Amino acid sequence: MQTDALILAGGTLKGFESEKALTKALIKINGKSMVEYVVDALKGSTRIGRIVVVIPAQAKDFFLSGKVDKVLIGGSSVIENVQQGFEYLNSSNPVLVITSDIPLLTSRAIDDFLISCEKKDAEIYYPIVSKNTIHSVLPKAERTYISLKEGIFTGGNLGLVAPRVVEENAELMKTVFSLRKSPLKLFRILSFTFVLKFIFHLLTLGELEQKCSELLGAKAAVVISSFPEIGIDVDKPSDLKLVMDVLKGLSSEKRVTIITEEAPLPVGPYSQAIRAKGMVFVSGQIPIIPESGEIFKGSIKNQAELIFNNIEKILIASDSSLSNIVKISVFMRNLDDFGELNSVFKEVFKISPPARETVQVSRLPLDVDIEISVVALSNH
Repeated sequence: MQTDALILAGGTLKGFESEKALTKALIKINGKSMVEYVVDALKGSTRIGRIVVVIPAQAKDFFLSGKVDKVLIGGSSVIENVQQGFEYLNSSNPVLVITSDIPLLTSRAIDDFLISCEKKDAEIYYPIVSKNTIHSVLPKAERTYISLKEGIFTGGNLGLVAPRVVEENAELMKTVFSLRKSPLKLFRILSFTFVLKFIFHLLTLGELEQKCSELLGAKAAVVISSFPEIGIDVDKPSDLKLVMDVLKGLSSEKRVTIITEEAPLPVGPYSQAIRAKGMVFVSGQIPIIPESGEIFKGSIKNQAELIFNNIEKILIASDSSLSNIVKISVFMRNLDDFGELNSVFKEVFKISPPARETVQVSRLPLDVDIEISVVALSNH
């Protein structure tokens, strides 16, 4: 089941007046607004369904048509905007609520968070990122951190929330949101013992989850993310300069080798994929089971399904996705199996399938029956 996403595209321009944008979400970086970076990351995720954006009235004419399912004009507060988005989506399932000022966000980070949420049983999920994770990639990043027994963390800029939790706790959430940058003030609405443990760095993640669950009347889960981009928002001009430098570097990168243990490792002197100049080139994949390294001997349909599953893992590691594929090359030992192959393509590419060529060959590596390579767009 796919998860609907709600983007909050407001934000004050205080400190960003020189950017000449209608709202913070529309500040341009390399010719693209911050909210568009977030939209692109969501659209690159195979786990995301509908995408709704709530935008201030002054930005109502900003062009997002065709990129998202709905643009709503927001109210006077963040929680009201969330409620408005939930009302439009009209679903009882958890919704991914996300701010628009995290232009470094990637599809891979989104997928990783949602996969982690699936392993927990809760109604509200919130990601945190360790200080070490942030500084290992962006040592100059300035964040607000809290010290827990397990380490030092900053909060993420998205969350997976069941609509009924927001509806029943709107006032409390308004207070929490207003204090989100002041951890000590935030903890003052909690018990004395809780605050005392926080002050002396004795508070655990489990205790934090338990207290949030008690306050909200719903089970809460904290998810530790290994993706720093979730915790890097643009709150001040120095943040904007940081992400501008990062995105400029990504757009000018010459060549990056991709490797992931989630997919079969190369069986020869080649890379799983190469990312260069906004494109991802995935090497030919044969039906290998990643966990065992063995060749899968099922039908062509099942072999192709396994190959596309492996290709998806490589694309995610490349900050891309199946929906970003623009060209596919298929090599088969027997074109009599063409019908089975097409049935897989209809499942994988329900809308706007990529370009393709299919060629019959006499022999393939390890004497398999099929090999598939792809070219895709990167999300950066």
